[in-house]
Amino acid sequence: MEKKVAGFIVAPLWNEFMRFALASTSPDERFERAPEVDTSSLKPVLRGFWQGNLSYIMDSISGKRATEYTPPETRVEKIVSNVHTILHWIDRNDPRGPVPENPFGDSQYSHWEFGVRKWAVEKGIVEENESVIPLQFDDVHTLANKPRISIVGIDPSIPWMQTAL
Repeated sequence: MEKKVAGFIVAPLWNEFMRFALASTSPDERFERAPEVDTSSLKPVLRGFWQGNLSYIMDSISGKRATEYTPPETRVEKIVSNVHTILHWIDRNDPRGPVPENPFGDSQYSHWEFGVRKWAVEKGIVEENESVIPLQFDDVHTLANKPRISIVGIDPSIPWMQTAL
């Protein structure tokens, strides 16, 4: 019962406060839309994939690796499961640079890696390697299977059809 009463007291008070605070701002003040950034060249771990650092694009229909003919809506990025701390995949001093040859060189690596590996074992996460990447390529979306559309029966001498073409 008290929570409902508190809402009746606080809501009008907050409303009045916000009206006063916003009165001094410009009514057409807007945030600028952030520019689109292409993240495809970033390492998977920097794009939010914690499962590993090796990825491939698969066609969701054929279950095989995507090709240039695979449509964007059926492309799915898959990650080869190889769970490690982020320090395994990136150098703190050069995050976009190459994968560290010796991640143990980072003084924090062993501290973080111990907990991550323990968690992965407790969750039953299976380690994978490159052998899980399909060797076959998408054979559903090919140039030979590309739909072809032709329109027949159009009389180009009819004026309204000339403008439609």
